[in-house]
Amino acid sequence: MPAGLPQGGGVPTVIRGVIDWVFHELRGCVIVDYKTDTCLKIHVPVLVEHYRGQVETYADAWREMTGKSVIEKGLYFTHAGLYSRV
Repeated sequence: MPAGLPQGGGVPTVIRGVIDWVFHELRGCVIVDYKTDTCLKIHVPVLVEHYRGQVETYADAWREMTGKSVIEKGLYFTHAGLYSRV
């Protein structure tokens, strides 16, 4: 169902967000969201789980808007200098 349409007679939901980086590879698109949390590298797995839903929503919206496949989603933690797949 397209985003924003009511489900079961409910009120439409509007979601707003900004995808930080999308790039294309031969097999499809990669979506990366930058995170500026100050954290130790050992805490990154917990933050990945915390932000998982946001990146999944970005990927769903990208597929719906462009019709292109998303082959990878990830988070880049700027302070830790670490990229993690979602």
